[in-house]
Amino acid sequence: MVVMTATQTDTGLPAQVGAQQQWPRGGRSAPPCQHQGGGGGGRGSHQQDKQQQQQQQHEYIHPVDLTALIKAASSVEDLASVVDKHRSRLTTIHGNAGLAAAARLLHRVRASDPAQRARLCGTVSELTALVAPAIPGMRGRDVSSVLLSLGKLRNAAFPCDEACAAAALARAGATAADTGAWGLSSMVLGAAYLGVADESFLSAWLGAARASLAEFEPQGLSNAVWALATLGFYDSEFVTDLVAEASPRLASFNEQGLANTLWAVASLGHHDAAFVSAVADAAMPRLGKFRPQGLSNMAWALAKLGMRDGAGRAFMAALVMESRGRLREFGPQDLSSTAWALASAGHDDPPFVLSLLAEASCRLGAFPRPGHELSSLSWAAASLGSTRDSDPEFVRALVEVVPSRAQHLNAHSISNLLWALARFGACVGGGGSGSGDAVRALMAAAEPQLHTFTTQGLSNTTWAVAKVGANDDEARRFVCALVREMERQLPLFGEQELSNVAWALATLGHRDGGFMSALLERAEPELPNFSAQALSNTAWALATLELRDPDFLARLLAEASTRLHDFSPQGLSMLAWALVKLGHIDAHSVARLLNEARGRLRELESQHLANLLWVVATSGIGSPGLVDDLVAEAGRKLDAFCPHEISTTAWALASTGRYDRVLVAGLCARTRATLGAFNAVDVAQLAWALATMRHHDGALVRALADRAVETLADFGEQGLANLAWALAVLGFADTGTGGGGGGGRGGGTGGGTGGSAALLPLLFTESVRQVGSFSAQGLANIAWALAALGPRNRLPGWERCAHALLRAAGARLAAFSTVEACQLFVLVLTLDAAAAGDGGEQAAPLPTPTPAAADGTASGVNGDGHAALREHCRCAWLEASVQPCPSRVQLQVLERVRALPGCSQAVGEQLTHDALFSIDIALALPGGAAHPDRVAVEVDGPHHFMANDGRVLTGHTALRNAHLSARGWRVVCVPVVDWQRALGQGAAEGQEYLARLIGLAPDAASPAGEGAGAGAGAAQAAGAGAAQVAVAGAIGRQPGRDGAGQAHAEQPAAAVQPIAAVHVTGRRTRTREDVSDEQAAREVARVLGRGKKDALASLPAAVLLAHLRGSGQPHHPSLPPRSLKAWAVEQVMGLRTEE
Repeated sequence: MVVMTATQTDTGLPAQVGAQQQWPRGGRSAPPCQHQGGGGGGRGSHQQDKQQQQQQQHEYIHPVDLTALIKAASSVEDLASVVDKHRSRLTTIHGNAGLAAAARLLHRVRASDPAQRARLCGTVSELTALVAPAIPGMRGRDVSSVLLSLGKLRNAAFPCDEACAAAALARAGATAADTGAWGLSSMVLGAAYLGVADESFLSAWLGAARASLAEFEPQGLSNAVWALATLGFYDSEFVTDLVAEASPRLASFNEQGLANTLWAVASLGHHDAAFVSAVADAAMPRLGKFRPQGLSNMAWALAKLGMRDGAGRAFMAALVMESRGRLREFGPQDLSSTAWALASAGHDDPPFVLSLLAEASCRLGAFPRPGHELSSLSWAAASLGSTRDSDPEFVRALVEVVPSRAQHLNAHSISNLLWALARFGACVGGGGSGSGDAVRALMAAAEPQLHTFTTQGLSNTTWAVAKVGANDDEARRFVCALVREMERQLPLFGEQELSNVAWALATLGHRDGGFMSALLERAEPELPNFSAQALSNTAWALATLELRDPDFLARLLAEASTRLHDFSPQGLSMLAWALVKLGHIDAHSVARLLNEARGRLRELESQHLANLLWVVATSGIGSPGLVDDLVAEAGRKLDAFCPHEISTTAWALASTGRYDRVLVAGLCARTRATLGAFNAVDVAQLAWALATMRHHDGALVRALADRAVETLADFGEQGLANLAWALAVLGFADTGTGGGGGGGRGGGTGGGTGGSAALLPLLFTESVRQVGSFSAQGLANIAWALAALGPRNRLPGWERCAHALLRAAGARLAAFSTVEACQLFVLVLTLDAAAAGDGGEQAAPLPTPTPAAADGTASGVNGDGHAALREHCRCAWLEASVQPCPSRVQLQVLERVRALPGCSQAVGEQLTHDALFSIDIALALPGGAAHPDRVAVEVDGPHHFMANDGRVLTGHTALRNAHLSARGWRVVCVPVVDWQRALGQGAAEGQEYLARLIGLAPDAASPAGEGAGAGAGAAQAAGAGAAQVAVAGAIGRQPGRDGAGQAHAEQPAAAVQPIAAVHVTGRRTRTREDVSDEQAAREVARVLGRGKKDALASLPAAVLLAHLRGSGQPHHPSLPPRSLKAWAVEQVMGLRTEE
């Protein structure tokens, strides 16, 4: 036997039970007239006696007739009048009948007439006072009538004498054993109306009812089980007996009896499928006679009992069909219960639900307070997927009514409404829909009563606050209060609640290490009970909050590994992402997750496709076939990609070196459609990815530049460096005037219009502002980008930004790797060349460092105090040289060039005069005695051009060309693809193609092989010549782009990819034969004053060996490279000592 707390319900009241009374029967004639005085009264006396007798006869009424008169009262006024007129004649029996009549007339009391209500209250008070003294001696049948009447009055919110009610309940328990079936049903019904679950009464009642259950009428059975459900009193054995007694007699139940019985059985949680089917069979033929409350109660009962299949589903469909045309008759409780039933049973009937919500929308303002019906209806509407996004009118009505109701809601209603608003897509502060006001009102109403929330209520509320994006100061304070209360109740949290809270706090970015540690400690022993979704959500939360708990994560992974088939594809994606993000990369486990997800890619949403691509790119785990499948699936779902998914997918493709031209073009098209929603991270990440993949889309880059101007204040130092690098690689030549870049093979993105025209000056200014926060890698990347973008037209802030970056780098030289120092050196060289151009000097040779002028100004780098930086970076530049390895095609072109008239002295792998750059093929053409035409032929493979447009040079190629031009060389690019195409048409066509590129006369081509094998070295003797173009000018013609210093993309929800290898602009290590004796002598003399061996060790081995050769030591031992260099340093030092 289970006793639960009594609850007040609104599910419908049983039919009224009449209060028939047994009265002593006597004669109905008036008592004889009592004459006054003696005899002989005369005529006057007789008349007086006659009038007195008539008056007495008029005032006297038999008790039975008075009872009938009381019962017949048709209004409150009638009842009050009878009681007033016959007050002195009323007995306990009349009082009992009067209370029953008052209970019967409750429905006639007008809420708008307080005088009528007051009059009924007064009458009830008189009748109660009349009955109360007699209760201790009443028979069971009589006390049951009193108890029922008092209960009905209390249920209708009328004042009730507590002492009288308590006495009646006690007397009912004492007389239950002697009371018949009718009295027993009235007793328990009255107790239910009073809301008093008195254990002693219920125990006595239960024993008496069990003994006489067969004597209960159908209505009595219905009333009894309804009352037990209302009181929350469940005795499984008794309810089983009651259901067995009722089943064969269901055809005799009226409609309300059927509805109440089914509702009660469901409320008690008594599962009996056969009984439910029997009720359905009895009810369906007469559904048209049921009131709306009965229909909604039966639907509620089916959902509560989980009757989703078979007879239950058919009965639910019949109820929906009957309700469809009668929704206007439904009250707020009926609408709410029906919607709740459909949602709980998973019976989604979109047309009916939309009709129900439309009906409710018109009446939400009239829903009763405090708001249980409002919250249940909202919860149901939000739970039904087919209607969640298709009835904006209901949502608008809801957010209008919630703020005025919030303060009257209890904890359960608040959490339900917040959950529903979150599911409806409410957003705090967004759209002007009023949803923000509704959410804030609910949070304000919730905070004072958080201690009354259940663990599920706390969990749902936290989830909802995260889902609606409430993250202002008010919301953060509320979340802190939630966390304090959750910490208090944490031992009571279940596994689903733990995972929901972890997910919500991670989404909100609420970092509370103490609470999260306690949460993980509570969750760890529950992990076997976690659902697959709960496991993936918890892992995602840990990764998002960057909480590294290897032991917990290992247990979570072990638990997940045993049931991967239970995970949804989204869950697999989230779990894999979390493991890689936290650095918990178990190659076997991650591979299993990826393989499991691969078989279900069609089920993945765009977010999870992007996440899986990120996992593969970051971890390096996953077969090429998996990447191909992910790329194909992403292409099918491009229309669903949001900005972050676009940028993440592009980043992953770039990081894995998997360039899919069709998918990237689709990502670019999707970017144009969603560009207004891109944030600073998305802009920088997508730009970096496009540059890394060498995907040329000038219009999109300009659009990204416009968006970058709008979001520049949100860029961090890494985002600035990535954006600047990408713009340089993609050829963004912003002149500030909207001019475009040149076409043809040097054509780039061109200048910006509108907002993008101002981007570079703003980017320079922002970089200077944040220069102190740049990492060594960030400084190096943005320095290289600044060099590649160049000082074209003296854009405002360029030179100031360059010097600020170099000053910041000079303060921490030891922090830079060799590669990063090389990037800085590119900017040093660019500043030198720009200074030479300003002074009108020849661009080759480069100007020697000049001291600062008297006014503090300086040209070049040394004059601004960067001498130490220059030397450090130059040494790194030389140290990073790599052994040249001419390709077969390069050697083939060299042979063909030497066959051209006047080109027999062409040299392969020629160093520039400063030994900083190497030229594929160098030749000198007649151009006047003073200024011969020095031509640098560069044989460029596909990686020197944009991947989707072979006409456009990449940044590193354009910057290489610019530096060679600044050193007096006319650069000629020979694209390998074009060369092979020309050569494929015949040797003569190939020869003619080279002649045109170099600028020889059309008929200058000679047969293949002419002049081949001619001596080399003429180009070395050529002086610095005619091309006097500064780096800035060269970059102006061919927008600077380079692969140097490719930075990892900014990943707000993912691990950071290590820096990619740097492309050094066109340098190759020289062999000893490439370096002249004079060059070597200059290099050695330059460095010897800097620290003897340490300084010499900074020079390439080729330079040292060339110096020894010029000093009479042409031969050297056969040693490994490192040992050979060490030997060369010792030999040079020995020569220096001898001198």
